[in-house]
Amino acid sequence: MATLCPARVTKLVLGGAGLMLTKGEVQGVLRQWHADTPTDLFLPAEPRGLLRLIRLGNNEAPYLPDWLLQDALEVLFENRAEKAGLLEESLKAAEANAEDPGSIAVPHMGTLLVWGGSDQLFPLAIAHRMQQHFGSSCRLEVIEKGAHAIQVHQAARFNSAVLSFLSKAGSD
Repeated sequence: MATLCPARVTKLVLGGAGLMLTKGEVQGVLRQWHADTPTDLFLPAEPRGLLRLIRLGNNEAPYLPDWLLQDALEVLFENRAEKAGLLEESLKAAEANAEDPGSIAVPHMGTLLVWGGSDQLFPLAIAHRMQQHFGSSCRLEVIEKGAHAIQVHQAARFNSAVLSFLSKAGSD
């Protein structure tokens, strides 16, 4: 969208975006988190699976009773079949982008990638591939010890990086 409206979008911030996730990286995440399929991991059907997903995004999870997790599952994952289809298509697109980065439009505005240094979902290698593809107008900000949900558990550091980037004049 940003590349379609360059007059309206003068800066772009992406946080933990898996635009260039390879099939091998997906398989590695599934093995690490003991899941058979992406649907098992990202659209859990049981409280234990939701707790695993919370840990994946945050590198930890507070104690949450099963009844609360079950209620959350019923709200978050209704229309499960539709969401599974969207997940499958998103992963296919990310894998295609990794194989052929030319399919991703290069933003011509200043771009900031904000990444958690300990992101267990989208490895830092993805951020480096994206930065290389986007070119000299792209800056990568790695927040050490940051997990995938960096904007949640490292909100102050994430916001500081974003505000600093947005407040600077020019394209970077």
